[in-house]
Amino acid sequence: MKWIKRVHNQITGRDTKGRITDLSEIIQGTAKDKHYDYDSADRLWRVYENGALLKEYGYDLNGNRTHVNGTLVGVYDDRDRLNTYDGTSYAYYDSGELATKTQGPSATRYSHDAFNKMNKAIAVRLKKLPAYVLKSIHRSLILSALH
Repeated sequence: MKWIKRVHNQITGRDTKGRITDLSEIIQGTAKDKHYDYDSADRLWRVYENGALLKEYGYDLNGNRTHVNGTLVGVYDDRDRLNTYDGTSYAYYDSGELATKTQGPSATRYSHDAFNKMNKAIAVRLKKLPAYVLKSIHRSLILSALH
């Protein structure tokens, strides 16, 4: 018989809108109490851990998250598409679909079918490492190495 030791306990509190406002967890014997505040537009605004402010989020006029702890992290274009977020950049086809996502030495290229549904994602390393293709076939995802 195999015994499993429980290493995680969690208790959540919610407000009348169903949003999590309090989270108490014990992970491997370490307790963390988090509290979440929301702004007047119902967006996550502040996160406290054990009573200390951990994160504070800022948003643009369209509701896009732009700042974390006063630092600019998200930049959006005039069509409200994400250009960069926390060091990851995004590019789009003229039709508006995501074309590439680049993070450090890795990039992912996306292709779409005639109905603008993503049907392929190709992950490539910008430093001559193996690349992979992710294909969507009949709602299944298949990952294969490129040679």
